[in-house]
Amino acid sequence: MTRLHQERGSALIVALWVLTALIILAAGLSLTARTEVRIARNYTERIRCRWAARAAVEATLLKLKEPEGLSVSVMEEGAGGLTLTSEDLGLDMGEAEFSIVIEDESGRVNVNTAPAEMLEALFGDSEASDCIIDWRDADDTLQPSGAETDYYSGLETPYRARNASLLTVGELRLIKGMTDRLAFSAGSTDGLLPVDLFTVYSHDRNMNAAGTKRINILTADKEALTTALGDVLDEKKIDALVKFATDEKPAQVAEIIDVTELSREDIKSIYDLLTVSDEEDIKGLININTASSAVLAAVPGLDEETAEEITTYRDENGPFADVGGILDISGLSEDAFRTAAPLLTARSAVYRLTASGFMHSGGGPFAITCVADMTGGTLKILYWQE
Repeated sequence: MTRLHQERGSALIVALWVLTALIILAAGLSLTARTEVRIARNYTERIRCRWAARAAVEATLLKLKEPEGLSVSVMEEGAGGLTLTSEDLGLDMGEAEFSIVIEDESGRVNVNTAPAEMLEALFGDSEASDCIIDWRDADDTLQPSGAETDYYSGLETPYRARNASLLTVGELRLIKGMTDRLAFSAGSTDGLLPVDLFTVYSHDRNMNAAGTKRINILTADKEALTTALGDVLDEKKIDALVKFATDEKPAQVAEIIDVTELSREDIKSIYDLLTVSDEEDIKGLININTASSAVLAAVPGLDEETAEEITTYRDENGPFADVGGILDISGLSEDAFRTAAPLLTARSAVYRLTASGFMHSGGGPFAITCVADMTGGTLKILYWQE
């Protein structure tokens, strides 16, 4: 009898262990199933967020192709860029939605073309400027405080100076001293210069606001200038302009500020119609409608006070139609105009789109950054990251 009780007890223990194992197995399977469901749901939501962000970019690019479409709105918003949502663009994304920020690349400093004086003003000294110029120029001749391949080849992980234009702003990380001067991530900059002040993409066509070719005052005769400017200038003023161009051979159109027969209002009216170059494209111009006061203050010829006047004027009066419009700024001297105007533009051709797709429930977001060149209404993607 005792033996039978022992056998029954052993069987009961085994049964309990089996039941425990089955319970644990069932719990494990349940946990695995719930985990798989969550993974599947997260994956599905990520896909939805990604396509919401893609939809934001595609819809915005279509809007930018429209004449006088979003480009004007971007100008009106200034340095902060224009923010749109799926509701703004009239797109129903179901359980997902998006927001997108449209910024003008010409509101940033082009590190491939910015003159040393502009870089010095931004960084506060010449060392950073010298290092950037040494990196981008085609030779191995050192700037006074710069660095060339001899320096970079001596690092623990050696490499060569590019000696050509930077391909992306992120390449600044490779340049001597930049990681100690620039904040490469969003958020607190801890006294560092935000890297989003810079670009490598900005450029503008050498055309007037109407989209037609400017007239070259170095090669145009009086008849051509009269045809182009006769509605604004009388014969005496046109003669003075022809004489100035012939005698002085100005290197920049802004030098016509020295033609005594022309008033500031005259120059404001004709500035955008003229050029001294037959180049079709000009790189690195700073957009007076979208640049921040910090960027404008770094432009040679301008200072913090003038930069604030420009941003205040555009906030109160809307975007400048062309660069000649800054002559309405009372604090802008003729010398300042002569120096700064050749480095400025009032139009955009290249835009940075930063899209975020997310779920109504809070899932996501999925981010896409795209730099699009809309020159002449033809789309060209220069950069894409997601």
